[in-house]
Amino acid sequence: MKTNFPITPNFSKAVIALRLKKGLLLLRVVLISFLFSIQHAEAQYKPQYSLYMMNNYLINPAISGIEDYADIKLGYRNQWSGIEGAPETYYLSGHVSLGKTAHVEQRNQPRTLNQMDNSRNRYRSRKAHHGLGGMVLADNAGPFRKLEANLSYAYHLPVSADVNVAMGISGGIVQQTLRTDEIVFTNPDDFVIGNGDIDRLSPDLSLGTWIYSKNFYAGLSAKQLLRSATNFGGTSEAYDAPQNIHYFLTGAYRYNLSPDISAVPSFLVKYLQSSPLTYDVNLLVSYMDRISAGISYRNTTDLVFMARFSINYTLEVGYAFDHGSSQNAYLNNNSHEVVLGIRLKNKMKVLCPQNLW
Repeated sequence: MKTNFPITPNFSKAVIALRLKKGLLLLRVVLISFLFSIQHAEAQYKPQYSLYMMNNYLINPAISGIEDYADIKLGYRNQWSGIEGAPETYYLSGHVSLGKTAHVEQRNQPRTLNQMDNSRNRYRSRKAHHGLGGMVLADNAGPFRKLEANLSYAYHLPVSADVNVAMGISGGIVQQTLRTDEIVFTNPDDFVIGNGDIDRLSPDLSLGTWIYSKNFYAGLSAKQLLRSATNFGGTSEAYDAPQNIHYFLTGAYRYNLSPDISAVPSFLVKYLQSSPLTYDVNLLVSYMDRISAGISYRNTTDLVFMARFSINYTLEVGYAFDHGSSQNAYLNNNSHEVVLGIRLKNKMKVLCPQNLW
């Protein structure tokens, strides 16, 4: 026996209200999960760079003091330009050698900026020396802020007439901040919402080694070795977001195509636990050690176009444009990176780094 129940207007409104309530509850769960995933990602991952070839000190503390001048870099990166809340990174780094002597090749006539300055053969380090460095970095992503400050030390040792090995260590403090005023929920008591910003401090430690010579270099480093956990809400370990150890392997070789032109193919491999392996393959071509241009392919389907120009013996500037070419164009929007380099106490008046190019 079939019975038909009439659907009254009140019954329809009740069904719609129930579905809306379930939909809002689901949306809240999704938003909380998304926020929590951002929290973990921000706590675990280091910023991404495209102009690391211009400043390998970002990924390896053994670079400290590798040149015969004080090397200062100011950098800015705008990840996924045009997307509100996308990551932005600012940094100031510097390092200098201590007790280093340089071997200078004599020339019959001095060179000027208007002449070919083939400075890669101009001098080489011959004695063991120390290097000191430091960096301050600010990284912003949505409601999260990260501020890092660290100091580094490296020891450079010649192992042959042309090959040097460096070992470095860096340590410092990381402050991570969750700006609760930038997060809005229907229920103010949800998740970690409270009054004022939530700050967390944790120590940081990195190790690295670097081998370099006249025409090649290779380096291996590990960052965030302490794996300090960050917890923005709750007392349960489920809220902890331990930092992932980052492993970097990089290498390059310099081919002298002519007295004026050189080509530098290089690579960078990055590995994080529980994350896919990523790598970059790069090619940089330089003219008279003054102007450089190149391209990079990242296996996350990014193409990077790079340029670097030495203005004089003191200043250089670099720019990189990342073009995201994956199917998800929204998450791989174009990115921009700018680096300003300053060479202080550049007594040899070189136009480009002698050991990093």
